Amino acid sequence: MTASEVLSIATTVGVCQICLDLVTNYLVYKKEPYQRACNALERARWKLNKAEADLAKNPKKNEKRHQRAKDDFGEAAAFVASKRSAPTVLSSIFFIVLLRILGAENKGNVIAVLPFTPFRLLGRLTRRGLDWGNMPDGVVEGSNVSFEQGASYLFIYFLATISVKTYCNKLFAINAPPGADRGIMTVMDSPQGHKMAKAMGIDPDDMKFD
Repeated sequence: MTASEVLSIATTVGVCQICLDLVTNYLVYKKEPYQRACNALERARWKLNKAEADLAKNPKKNEKRHQRAKDDFGEAAAFVASKRSAPTVLSSIFFIVLLRILGAENKGNVIAVLPFTPFRLLGRLTRRGLDWGNMPDGVVEGSNVSFEQGASYLFIYFLATISVKTYCNKLFAINAPPGADRGIMTVMDSPQGHKMAKAMGIDPDDMKFD
């Protein structure tokens, strides 16, 4: 185990995330089709806000117009979310492939030593990829380090994805505009998504979590 191996995994994850974000920004989010979709969403948001204000003044007269503005906003948000779905899926596939590549290089190796002995359930995660079922008891000869404190590449990769990868994404990615930032749920909450759900025999209300 060396610190360079831990740093190598964390750096690889971070650099890959930055490259993916920059490429996605250039090929998708800064292109005219996506910009038009975002502009249409902002116009729909303005119309919805105006319809909500009118609805508060005269509910009977403006109820249908408010519902129409709400549907238009939902459709615009779903269109923006659909534009972001392909890059998200491709990014997920890329990191699955990266995990397999790192696994081929580091499987079975102790990449790091934890400063504590994890309890049994956590130990299954920290030592996943190692032969922890046949791991000897006691401490490493000539030290106070237990064999159970060893961590595999999978655990280091997991920590890198929830820290380095997340922060790199926040710094370099172009975030989804408000209203289109719930991914597939944005699509499913739109009128078109409700029609698709009903066609598949699913109640749209069952898919709402808020």
